[in-house]
Amino acid sequence: MAKKARPGAAEAKRNEQTGSAAAAESKEPSGTSLVQRLLHETLSSLKLPSALMQRDLWLSMSRGGLTVSELPCSATSSVSGDHHRSQEVPCSAYAGKSHRIKQDIVLAGYTQVAALPWMDLGVSLRALSDTIDALHAAGYPPVFILMYDQAWLLCERLFPLMEALMGPEVALDTSIFAWSLRRATPLRTTSTTRKASSEAHSSKESTATHAIGDNFGVPHRDSRYSDCHTVEGQPTEISCWLPLVDVTPDSGCMLVVPAQHDPLFAASNHPLHMKPTEAMPWAHIRALPAAAGDILLWKANLIHWGSSCGSFCDREPRKSIAMAFMLPTASCEPGSSGRLSRADLQAGLSLMQRVKIVTRSLLQYEHWHPTFAGFAPSVVDECLASMSFR
Repeated sequence: MAKKARPGAAEAKRNEQTGSAAAAESKEPSGTSLVQRLLHETLSSLKLPSALMQRDLWLSMSRGGLTVSELPCSATSSVSGDHHRSQEVPCSAYAGKSHRIKQDIVLAGYTQVAALPWMDLGVSLRALSDTIDALHAAGYPPVFILMYDQAWLLCERLFPLMEALMGPEVALDTSIFAWSLRRATPLRTTSTTRKASSEAHSSKESTATHAIGDNFGVPHRDSRYSDCHTVEGQPTEISCWLPLVDVTPDSGCMLVVPAQHDPLFAASNHPLHMKPTEAMPWAHIRALPAAAGDILLWKANLIHWGSSCGSFCDREPRKSIAMAFMLPTASCEPGSSGRLSRADLQAGLSLMQRVKIVTRSLLQYEHWHPTFAGFAPSVVDECLASMSFR
């Protein structure tokens, strides 16, 4: 698993799938092509699936009191209230810690920050986790947790930390995603399966049967060093990963290679810079177990990936939300379709905006789940049947 893959990094992987995708579309529409049609039409702004625009639909899957505001302006203010607003963590609260956090990021490329008092800040991690389970049971991928106010309140509450680290102009990239792992299916160790198992694990992990929100266990970078740093070497993009439940090496924690042990960390032009599995410093891999609500931060060019949940793990499989905070660039300023400022979140997002953000994220991560498994066919059919111009 990883925070995300930038469109440029994913392009080659998508191209590898072009042949099979074209063959599928030349016949009867497959489940995959129907989902792609739904997502592309939704993102085109010409049509929207009215089935996804029903507040009551999302409230029916809400657990633990998660809300879906009808008016954008109340999306975060209504769930925070005066008490939670008074409990807001100011940027100055990180003044004493920001030096250590920045130093960790500079030296190792990543850091871990202890959980905020999320309940006091109006965010129940258990409610988010339970609602992801309810979404799954109804045939919706975990990223649809972004239809709920509290998911956006969580993002808004992270701004003071990110402003302390990156500056007041920092913005949230809209490629937000969510994961919900399943326990791995144990492999039978008979003579007939050993060879197949060996062959399957001798190359990179296959994504052919991955459901949306499953673990992505391939070491990778989200961006090239040159794409996420200034010419002076300051990071312009930091990934933020937050587990909704406690995570351990057995239940699916993150894995990284510290920057100081990665000889290609800043070698943007090296042919293996974006192919870390071909030049991995295996001896320096670090597991990052974390408590629910801890905040893991890393540079976008750090080698990272997710571990799977063990077949016999007695803990809850990992659930997590990840996003990236970025400094403005000439090509994409805060307030554009790809970035959200803190003021944008405080003003609230409409249902239409939330649906489009979910859609964009599903397409951006398509190379991880090319079959779009995890979408119930009945959900896709209902959405396509409800497409209407807006």
